[in-house]
Amino acid sequence: TLYRWEFSELKRFVPGNVWSFLSRGSLFSDLGVDKKDTAKGLIYEIEILAISTTFLSLLSIPLAYQYISRSSIFLAGAVFIGILIFTVFFLFPSLFPIKSLRKLLPDIPFLQNLKLLILVTMAFFFFGAGTFFSALSVVEIDLSKFFEYVGFFSLSLLIGYLSIITPSGLGVREGVITFGLSKTLSFPQAALIAIFSRIMLIVSELIFALIVFVLAKSLKKTLKQIADFIKKNKHETALIVLFVLYISYFTAATFLKYDNYYTGRFDLGNMAQTLWNTYHGRLFILTDPNGVEIFSRLAFHADFILILLSPLYFFWEDPRILLLVQTLILGAGGIFVYLIAGSVLKNKNISLVLAFAYFINPAVNYVNLFDFHGVALATTFFLATFYFILKKKWVLVVVFLFLSAITKEQVWLTVALFGGYIFFFYKQKLLGLSIFAISSLIFYFLIWHAIPNSLGGDHFALQFYSELGSSPSEIIKGVILNPAGTVQTLLQREQMDFIRQIFSPLSYLSLIFPPFLIFAGPDLAINLLSENGKLHQIYYQYSSIITPFIFISAIYSIFYLKKHIPSIPLKLFAIMIIFSSVYSAYSYGPLPFAKKEQTVMFTKPLPERTTVDNFIAGLSENTKISASNNLGSHLSHRHYIYTIPNGLDRADYILLLIRKDNELSIKSPIGVLKRLEKSNKFKLVKQYGNFYAFKRN
Repeated sequence: TLYRWEFSELKRFVPGNVWSFLSRGSLFSDLGVDKKDTAKGLIYEIEILAISTTFLSLLSIPLAYQYISRSSIFLAGAVFIGILIFTVFFLFPSLFPIKSLRKLLPDIPFLQNLKLLILVTMAFFFFGAGTFFSALSVVEIDLSKFFEYVGFFSLSLLIGYLSIITPSGLGVREGVITFGLSKTLSFPQAALIAIFSRIMLIVSELIFALIVFVLAKSLKKTLKQIADFIKKNKHETALIVLFVLYISYFTAATFLKYDNYYTGRFDLGNMAQTLWNTYHGRLFILTDPNGVEIFSRLAFHADFILILLSPLYFFWEDPRILLLVQTLILGAGGIFVYLIAGSVLKNKNISLVLAFAYFINPAVNYVNLFDFHGVALATTFFLATFYFILKKKWVLVVVFLFLSAITKEQVWLTVALFGGYIFFFYKQKLLGLSIFAISSLIFYFLIWHAIPNSLGGDHFALQFYSELGSSPSEIIKGVILNPAGTVQTLLQREQMDFIRQIFSPLSYLSLIFPPFLIFAGPDLAINLLSENGKLHQIYYQYSSIITPFIFISAIYSIFYLKKHIPSIPLKLFAIMIIFSSVYSAYSYGPLPFAKKEQTVMFTKPLPERTTVDNFIAGLSENTKISASNNLGSHLSHRHYIYTIPNGLDRADYILLLIRKDNELSIKSPIGVLKRLEKSNKFKLVKQYGNFYAFKRN
């Protein structure tokens, strides 16, 4: 069908749309389609195209407003009202008053008709988006006006389509684009966009024609098998598509963050140096991020997962492999949400909705974007653990519990709680007791002995709880013996905002049946009681252990409500979750087009990137370097890397990349730059834009 449809479409180039209409009949008669039915289909196609592109054209109102006179506004309004009325008749042909003309309207069921209209509108939205990005590749356009341009390009398509005599609207659409954009861009730029977008459209169509030709002639059986699989596994296919989209976007986003120096020594550089040292035989060590000495990573965190990941450097010795692994593993969490929901709720629709909510969850997205952290992987590891508990696959349960535990020191406490859960609810007494006892002992050893001994003092994070005590034991006592103070801390505005941002994407369903939130309890307490504001924000890695249990608890809340109030349809929960997850993603998520979108890596590439890359590539791994934080991840594959102002007296080179948001203190990159310019110990050997490289004399 695609093959015949596309090759009839190609006829419109010589010399116009009318020839594609005529060839459609002859090509489809080979499939046994009556020419009258083909003619009817063409009429529906014209009507549905006109409706969909007209509605999309409304997006261009802010762009087109500067051209429209008062009389034109009334004319445009009248046309829109006319299209609106026609749309009603198109969806409900029986309402059309002239019976003899009803044959020109679709005679198919309403829902099927509506579905076609939505699909065609989506198709032309993507046409507008494709044209926009084609234009953006040759001319600088305001990205914030994306939707206005999509509407405008849809309008130009409609006008070109209606001029059926010209070849594919050739010349008409280009004229509309050139005229329409000449108010906001120069005339040559507008003309370039018009011509280049047409070339891209033709090239795209020829590629598509080639693909369908090969598929139709060579891969018919394979296509049928794929189609049959999709038909039988619609939900699983949609899940795979969501997973691939997630992986594609976050791989591109995190790689571009790294490429354009939006990652830093804190924390990707610290992780990459530990991995690099371990791969080269220096187990679990790095340069002190806050000093100049070589330290064990254990002085800061017990994220032994880095040791397990170090063999990956055999395949690709680059910090970006950590970003790729993090994206793949976090993305897999959506699959486990689907599997858990399917096992508990026995409904694929709600399971798919929950997986979708996971993929656009702000906490998940922020963790994925914020450099690399071993603990981020625990989100998926705990979801996998829970799924395999449901399936009673105890070997896999132990494997994923172990993988979870070695992502960070406090995670052993959550693993211990799993031991208790397995002991009491699954009657696996030996397994549950062993997990609980071993995890509790390791947690105690790490917090009270191993980390303090490696650091030469108490765990560095204890300073965030100074009001409660100065040691782990004192902090625990402070929480228990001062309940009023604890509650007061929990009810502060920042803490309440954190709770809202964690629970609202799933419509607060997790709180209806909260027993499973006990697994998130340790990390919730650590985050909410902290004096460090970063710990009760979703923009960092600190929500990683909480997120899986928000989803698990929501799944069981739906199960609980459905069990006790059977009349509640699952569709209601699905609608609630879709609405709340999309609203949350828009309100405070980092995805494109959200209020707080994190797209700087796409929109503001570093002008000095090539120069900085080439300079760093020429430095030996034995060279001691002190650098601004934003250069740290790129300099992590070496024995000594200091973060300014540390190591200024030891470094062979000092590298600075000045950004506008730097502070003006003497410890900031700008402050260090001013000191170096006055010093006779270093000389400037490279300066390009905001990049400065100083070498010791």
